[in-house]
Amino acid sequence: MMADNGDAAFERTYLVLVRDGGQEAAERVKKEYPNAYPPGPDGVFLIKTKQLSHEIAATLKIKGDDRDLTGVVFRLNSSYSGFFSRSLWEWLDD
Repeated sequence: MMADNGDAAFERTYLVLVRDGGQEAAERVKKEYPNAYPPGPDGVFLIKTKQLSHEIAATLKIKGDDRDLTGVVFRLNSSYSGFFSRSLWEWLDD
């Protein structure tokens, strides 16, 4: 089941950390959230969706009866700072 990414006006940005998920976690995020920012270090993902954090965790099988990954989902606010590629800032701003 693909996550409902819906109208961008209602999307929230999340940071997902997955422990020991490797390539399987990356493929699952790409399948469920095709507009996710390209993966960073192993197990670190940025996604935008209308879903809530517990829904993302269930979609990625981080929680629930069929859980097979260990991880956590954080909702980000608009307070971030640093130096990174322009594509990240454009993705966050989109």
